[in-house]
Amino acid sequence: RHRRIALVCCNGGTATALYRRRVAPTLPASWRELPLVPLPSTSPAHAGMGYQAKLERWRAILEAVRD
Repeated sequence: RHRRIALVCCNGGTATALYRRRVAPTLPASWRELPLVPLPSTSPAHAGMGYQAKLERWRAILEAVRD
């Protein structure tokens, strides 16, 4: 149904780990080969990276999907 999906993005390290452990193994082989992009968490708990740096990382994904 969703043949145009070309990229998987995860919001933070926990989401990335859960995707790899619980979701990816259940997918058909071709879907498991999709690029996975771990993004910095939008949670305020991820204070090691400032808002501007997070915004730049997230914007890069927006630009990639617009192309």
